[in-house]
Amino acid sequence: MTRLPLILTLVASACCNFAACTNRQSETERRLVRRDSVLTEDVYYNRAYWIISDMLSGKAPLSLKKAVFAYEWAYSEGKLNYEDYDKEITETAQRLQRFIKKKGVSHLKTAGNYALFEYFTKPSELNGNKAFEYDFEDPHGKEDQTKQFVTKLMQTHTGQCHSLPLLYKILADEMKTEAYIAYAPLHSYIKHRDEIGEWVNVELTTGRVVADEFYISTYDVTTDDIRNRIYMDTISLHKTIADCLVSMAFGYKEIYGVEDPFLLDCYNAVLKHYPNDINALKGVYAYTRAIDKRYYVNHDKRNLEYVKTFIEIDRKLDSMHYKDMTPELYQELSDAVEAYHRRILKERKETKK
Repeated sequence: MTRLPLILTLVASACCNFAACTNRQSETERRLVRRDSVLTEDVYYNRAYWIISDMLSGKAPLSLKKAVFAYEWAYSEGKLNYEDYDKEITETAQRLQRFIKKKGVSHLKTAGNYALFEYFTKPSELNGNKAFEYDFEDPHGKEDQTKQFVTKLMQTHTGQCHSLPLLYKILADEMKTEAYIAYAPLHSYIKHRDEIGEWVNVELTTGRVVADEFYISTYDVTTDDIRNRIYMDTISLHKTIADCLVSMAFGYKEIYGVEDPFLLDCYNAVLKHYPNDINALKGVYAYTRAIDKRYYVNHDKRNLEYVKTFIEIDRKLDSMHYKDMTPELYQELSDAVEAYHRRILKERKETKK
């Protein structure tokens, strides 16, 4: 992506008025905030950071809908339109509420979950006769990060384990329906309670409800992972929004490189609230290793402060019994998951014949 340098002395305040922060931004708007609020000279990412950070600090209401849009908007250099995005989510939620009423299931605790499952998995008037499907083309966003975006999912009805659960959660929040995002290695999915209070796992990439054993066996989740609440635990709305900063850092790193200090601002903002967050810890580790490596090249010696930081993170991850994947295991798991999705898709097509 080609980005024009945006060297600003001051930028507009971090509010939810995304439209104010565009290439047409006025000089008056650029002078509204103190310099110490500018963490990056990329005006879009700076705005997105403060939108999410203000939610985490209690200065703004929690809204996953706005948090997700913020970092996707930043990556797209302000080209996404929040009003259109918000309108589509609102209208979809209203359509699902009418569906619940029409089916006569409003009295059920899981009425919203039922409607959402129908919306995602079955072609109908709810989704323009186009169910949501797994996108096999660059599912991890290595070539095109927008492949993982919720805004892309809304347009194409094709996504993967990052965007599908996020859209489900956004719509559930809009409908005041209980739903939580949960993680497995390289994966996320939805958890909610059924009518008798038992937990249900909704696997949106295949349009199925699956047992815990599926994630344990497929993604090699250990008892330590579960005990330390690294994987397969319900994630609060606050934590889900904090995780948006990690996603935002991922996109920013693609543009500006691994050594940009804004990455550290994002990771530290997460660790301030969640000191054991695996992805933020790994982000700080990668950043300090990269900076230390460059320091060694320039000075022919190690920076002890950076060395101390990544050694401490190493020890912390060890104390949590966390084991990072080797590149070989990562590829093996990715291939196995893709093969599984292709098999499910084939079975579904054969069933329709």
